[in-house]
Amino acid sequence: MSEQAFTDGSFTAPRERRERLTEALLDHVARDARLSVLDLGCGNGLQLLDLAAVLPNARLSGVDTSKVNIDAARERLASSSHAPRISLMAGDYLALACEPFDVILADSVLQNIAVPDERLYAKLARDLRAGGLLIASMPYACFFNRLLWWARRGLRIVRGPLAERIALGIAARLHPQWDRALLAERIPYLYMLPERIDDASLVRALAGLGLERIAVELLPHASLAQPKHRLSVFRRERGP
Repeated sequence: MSEQAFTDGSFTAPRERRERLTEALLDHVARDARLSVLDLGCGNGLQLLDLAAVLPNARLSGVDTSKVNIDAARERLASSSHAPRISLMAGDYLALACEPFDVILADSVLQNIAVPDERLYAKLARDLRAGGLLIASMPYACFFNRLLWWARRGLRIVRGPLAERIALGIAARLHPQWDRALLAERIPYLYMLPERIDDASLVRALAGLGLERIAVELLPHASLAQPKHRLSVFRRERGP
């Protein structure tokens, strides 16, 4: 991954963000379908629990590079009736050996995996069954995002405890509805630049591996410190 924060830290997706991913999935699959679903970059497991609640016949897997996240997810699962249908792994997705899935979810994850595009895309294609879906939210090229990434380059120069305390204070004023711990989880993202974005080259590369984009939508922009994202749905029409 492009930042040590991913392997050492934790991440909690806000409820609204999880709901959008769940809705996107339900637009394309039946609630009673017998599916295998992978949440790539599953964080502390809240998305998996959301999906288990609306997909009673699905088997769900989560992988995250952060052991802290996976430990938190396992703690949540311990008291959940959905636990028998959910498996978790801490580690590098690129090293994950698995049977193909019916659905792979990747919420603001693919742009942060620091490997050559062709290696990542080939892995995603191999890990989807014919007819399977890749549902991914990623930043895209726009004026706001370009300005934000230039600002992040500047923040890298002044990075340190003082700058981070100031950033956290500003974030708390801008987002009083968010828990301070949730805001603190996002501080490392202030310095991050994307390895890739959702653009024509990504769509062409995935099409070459048999994944055709069947839906795309702009997502609500929740924070000035966050890039604007869009959500794309790809279906694997054929094998790679």
